[in-house]
This record gives sequence, C-alpha cells and structure tokens, in this order.
Amino acid sequence: GGEGATAREVLKWKTVEKVVMCDIDEIACKICREQLPEWNAGVYEDPRFEIYYEDALKFMAEWSGPKFDVVIMDISDPIEAGPGVALYFKDFYESTAREKMSEGGVLVTQSGCCGLLNYFECFTTIHNTLRNSFKHAHPYAVDIPAFGCPWGYNLCYNTCAHPDVFNWDPTAVDKRIQDNIKAECLPLHDYDGHRHRGLFSLPKVIRKALAEETKIMTKDTPVFLT
Repeated sequence: GGEGATAREVLKWKTVEKVVMCDIDEIACKICREQLPEWNAGVYEDPRFEIYYEDALKFMAEWSGPKFDVVIMDISDPIEAGPGVALYFKDFYESTAREKMSEGGVLVTQSGCCGLLNYFECFTTIHNTLRNSFKHAHPYAVDIPAFGCPWGYNLCYNTCAHPDVFNWDPTAVDKRIQDNIKAECLPLHDYDGHRHRGLFSLPKVIRKALAEETKIMTKDTPVFLT
C-alpha cells in the first residue's frame, strides 16, 4: 500500500533481494512518507526497494524485468468507480502467472470483506476466479479492527517449494521466522506457526459458499464491493 507498510514487512526478511512497488497515487505516497514515517520504517532508504508511480495494470503489462517470485496485491477494493477492478479479472491473473511470475512463484491478493454478513459481496467470486486461474488457491481471513470485520485473502500458486500450506508444522514455521527475520526489525505482531494454521480455518458457512461459487470476474462479468 501507499503508506509503505507492506514493503516494510517484506523487507524484514533476509532472503528478499528486491522489492518493486507500484502505486498509482504519488501524492498520497509522499504525504504518507512525510506524515506517517513509522508506517514505512525507512523502506525508501533501503537499497533493495524500488517504487513506480503508475497504474498497476499498465505497469504489469509492460514490465520487462526479472520475473517475480512473490506478487503481493495490496490494492483497492473492486468498486465500480475505482481504478483497480481490472486487477481482479481472470485474464490479469492468468497473464501474471504465465508471463510475470517465476517457476514456483506465489501470488497473494486482498479479496474483500469476509465476515458472516458480507462474505458473499465479492470474496467468494474472487476466490473462484483465482482457483480457475491457478492450480492452487487457498482462501484465508485476518481480523483487521479498522475494517470492522474479518478481511479475506487468497494465496495462489501453480507449483510451490513448500506445498501442503494448511498443514505446515508450527515449530518449523517459527524456526523459519527466527532464521529469516532481520534482528534489528520489530518482531512480527501477529503471525507465527500456530497463527498460520488458524488463518485458513474459515467458518463452515463461508467454506460452503466458496465451494459452491460459480461466478468468475471478467471485464464482461465484474462483481463490485458494495
């Protein structure tokens, strides 16, 4: 996101060689950098960080650099008047996986509200679009107090160095964190091995709706968050 927090969290990891961030709103990014410096925690000074102020759809279509090992889509919701709805379309997911991601690459995207009263607005459709674009799409949710309800995400890949995502051993996850987070960084506030397993434990009614969803997001069949 424009405040730099996503880049901040990614750059905590020793194994990260480069972060390429794209945001459409240069003014908002600069205001956040000046007024909310604790949110980016110095990412703009990290030599591994690059930022481009462009429309993300155009940026990805024209990107000719190295293929990405991880694509994180911390993007605006699919609203009718918004600039980012095309980033939820099946053809975008497919072209990204085919042309812009490395073998074994992973894509994570925010996928809309995921509470018991609103999961049906767009979460199930985004998930169904992703599972028809990747061989594997794993839905999960995180509580975000500022949003007022659980928020949905999807973790997607065709092949993965660490499959069986649901059943990762908590002790092994904790060791990966300990070995790979830079010592000078603030510790992870929420995520650890036990939390990992809980992320994917969605309520039964939502799991049922995900399994039964048939809609797919395309230019001709968009779904909007209301």
